Amino acid sequence: MGTKVDGTVLVVRKNVAEKEAVKRSVNALNQVKAKIIGTVLNDVENAGGGGYYGYYGYGYYGKTDKKRQAH
Repeated sequence: MGTKVDGTVLVVRKNVAEKEAVKRSVNALNQVKAKIIGTVLNDVENAGGGGYYGYYGYGYYGKTDKKRQAH
């Protein structure tokens, strides 16, 4: 399915998803040439105690089109 869309967002649940499982997911997506455009870490508590705070940004991996590796 990752090859049929413009990009893929990997969703990871805090304290549930194991690191090795996330690495396998990234590697599987790379194998089918899926474009990973971001990752969401969900089930994270708001430490501020209320209100809304957001951050928006983007990044890239180096100057060349290298495959991303899970660390």
